[in-house]
Amino acid sequence: MTGGRTRPRTQGPVRALTRPLTRALGRPIQRPTSVLAVLFFAAALGFFLRTLYGYGWEYDTHPWNPASSEGREPGFYYIDWSDDFADPADLAEATTNGVLRTVRAQRKDPAPARPDDANGNMDEWAYDPVGVVQGGLALSDQVLANLEKGTEPTDAPTPTNDVATRRKALIDQAEWLHDSATILPDSSAVWTVPWTAHTYGLEPPWISAIVQGQAASLLTRTARLGRPQDLTLARAAVRPLLTPRWSLQSGQPGHRFFEEYPSSPPNSVLNGGLFAWLGLWDICRATNDPELRDIALQRLDEIESQIPIFETSGGWTRYDRARKRRASPSYQELHASLAFAIAAETGRSFWEEKAKTWNGAVRSPRQKVTTFVQVAWNKLIGDEAEVTPIPFFEGKKTGAKAAP
Repeated sequence: MTGGRTRPRTQGPVRALTRPLTRALGRPIQRPTSVLAVLFFAAALGFFLRTLYGYGWEYDTHPWNPASSEGREPGFYYIDWSDDFADPADLAEATTNGVLRTVRAQRKDPAPARPDDANGNMDEWAYDPVGVVQGGLALSDQVLANLEKGTEPTDAPTPTNDVATRRKALIDQAEWLHDSATILPDSSAVWTVPWTAHTYGLEPPWISAIVQGQAASLLTRTARLGRPQDLTLARAAVRPLLTPRWSLQSGQPGHRFFEEYPSSPPNSVLNGGLFAWLGLWDICRATNDPELRDIALQRLDEIESQIPIFETSGGWTRYDRARKRRASPSYQELHASLAFAIAAETGRSFWEEKAKTWNGAVRSPRQKVTTFVQVAWNKLIGDEAEVTPIPFFEGKKTGAKAAP
């Protein structure tokens, strides 16, 4: 019984959510459920478009540096990373202990407690060789640019002497490569990766063809600064690329590939394989060794024969051969830049055509949208390939100098 009075209507959740809009309009909303649906759709569409724009247009670029092909010996690097650590404050923060401590550097377990020093000692960190060599290549380009300007450092590094500071930082990375190298029984020098590659099931320590190739590229450049010992270590760095013994070279003769993430069956990451080849090529440039040059060109022939595996429709590429997923626009641009570099170095029309095709695809909004949708769908349904990681067995000499 209500005593003849009308019971107040309870405020429903839909009306409660649309109350601010009702107040803004100054009148009640006749179909609040429909309005909420429109608002939800608009928010979802906005999120989709913002994510798409970030994925397809706001990414780290990897432009080819045409100056890399000037001269017989290695000079400027093939990919222009010279903006990395360009800010003196960024360089100082990353090199607190001398070695570049990049995002994948791992604090050793257990980490010594040092409340007075948030950065810790050099011995507290397991440095990422990928970050060290790529950062070193950026420093190398900066130092070379300074040399070409006639601003070679003559004074000790100071906060106000950025030229000398960068040269010292570059040498520090080369010294770290000497100090941290693991020398294998065949006198190869390798650098172990301290982080887990979850996609490929690799637990540290493991070795990578991209580290070996880019370490060689860096060392051939620092060797030109009056450091002949760096060229010796660079030669040792590419030895594991030329034998299947250490799992950095996959496939049978005629179909070999350099493996960034050693596994079975091979993943064959495209950018890692091409970076490794450029490291081998840098040794050819630095030494003018005709036998090694023939080997390098033969390996390039074998890589060329496998490129169709990495291509999809519209001139787009895959990141690796293990998954059907397209490469991200960032890696698509990197693949094009690497192809431009190889074309400039070898004069081969094959790579020039691939570079133009891949570069054209990454400039196409339609291809970027297609890639975004396909990658999102592949991640949703799961397209991870079943691979078995190939472990790297320790027990070799560490920190020894490489044999010539």
